[in-house]
Formats: sequence, C-alpha cells, structure tokens
Amino acid sequence: MRTSSLVTISLPPKILKESERAARSQNMTRSELLRTALRRYLESARRVSKKKLIQMEKEDARLWKKIEKDYRRIRSELIRERYPYLFE
Repeated sequence: MRTSSLVTISLPPKILKESERAARSQNMTRSELLRTALRRYLESARRVSKKKLIQMEKEDARLWKKIEKDYRRIRSELIRERYPYLFE
C-alpha cells in the first residue's frame, strides 16, 4: 500500500534545472527536495496565519474595549438627559 500520492506538476526549464542542481547538492532526489520545500512553505504559511490571527484577536479586544467605553458614556448621557432630577 502506497503512503503517498503521485502528483504531476509543470515547471519552467530554468526552475527544473535549478531544482535538479539543488537536489544533487543536498544528496536528495528531486521529489525529496520538492516535498521538503513544500513542507517548509506550508509550515511558514501556518505560522504567518497564526500570527495574523493573534494580531486580529488583539485588535478585536481593543475595539471591544472602545465600544464598551463608548456604550457606557452614551448610556450615562442618556440617563442624565432623561432623568436630570436624579443628578441634582
């Protein structure tokens, strides 16, 4: 039973030659080189996505604090307008 799937890709001749040279210099097959490169790319993309998600969560928290502060201020103003006698 095969543990991997066969994938066919098209590469420009220059990239193909560079990948063959790189594979030889690393004592890897071209498939090993491309698997390693793709794995590293995907790991990097996950890190960037996670970092961006963390930044978005921090920004959301800041926005919610501002919204809450604005809500309290507006609520207080409305109460003072509607019930001024409570603050005399």
